[in-house]
Amino acid sequence: MMTMSVRLIWLALYHFYTTISTAAEEECRLLLYFKPMKDRTLLNHVMIRIDIPREDVCSIRCFLEPNCLSYNVGPLEHSNRYLCEISDSTDVRHPGDLVQRLGFTYQGIKSPCNTDFCGKNMTCQAGYTSKGYRCMKNITSTPLNFSNLVAKEHFHNCSDAPNITGVYNTSYHDWGLFPVYCDQTYDGGGISYSICSVRVVLYKNGAEVTSMKFNARGTTNVDWFTQNNLLQSPWTDLKNATTLKPFRINDHYGTRNFEITAKYTGCPNDVGWFKIGGLYCAWERFHPVPAILYSKKTHKITWNNSQGRN
Repeated sequence: MMTMSVRLIWLALYHFYTTISTAAEEECRLLLYFKPMKDRTLLNHVMIRIDIPREDVCSIRCFLEPNCLSYNVGPLEHSNRYLCEISDSTDVRHPGDLVQRLGFTYQGIKSPCNTDFCGKNMTCQAGYTSKGYRCMKNITSTPLNFSNLVAKEHFHNCSDAPNITGVYNTSYHDWGLFPVYCDQTYDGGGISYSICSVRVVLYKNGAEVTSMKFNARGTTNVDWFTQNNLLQSPWTDLKNATTLKPFRINDHYGTRNFEITAKYTGCPNDVGWFKIGGLYCAWERFHPVPAILYSKKTHKITWNNSQGRN
């Protein structure tokens, strides 16, 4: 068993809001990335520059900008924040524009858009439709540019924003200001982005150590976390497991969250794959609360079994 007190990131905006609008399938987006290139940056194709609190936020900004095909991210001078540069091209299309830039990381997207796929006067947007791209009439990329926000003040979410559909600065904990398009035709205000999938990712010292991926179409901000929606995990016996008790986000036994357990047979013999531990059993009280516990093997483990910590 592996234990980490680390940040749990579930990417796909469910982290921010509970009101999400339903959109057509072509509005869903799934991005596949090349291996990041350290100490590199792509010049001459930057659409948007944003300062962000953490490096990983740049991938979210890219996801939200339909024309994003790559991004550069690195530290801001004399600051503990980072510069995120969203680009509408890649090093595949313009290899001569990829240059050395110490401290920065360049990240390109895998897509048919890496060639002039859509032709003249059309813009190729990566990650859309079952083909992995869509062609749009040439449009300018403005939704994520802070200078084009309709309001200078920031809001906690769309419900707090004015009752006028548009782009607003929102904030959530330490993520800093986050521009979001709010569709205020919905009761309480909703986000216009359709969520296709959600990843639960564990990081340790800035490096990804394990992850799960879920289908999120037609789900709410909590019921996407189910065995039926599971698309990918490191455990070969989880998807087809016939005994699950429980598989849920909300707290169980007081303080457990994101729990995927096979069975309860008394604390010493409890078996499972993943959970944010609580205080109910001795084996979880052994770790700081909240601690993220998961099987490092390819199958479920007995939580109380010291062999599972190898």
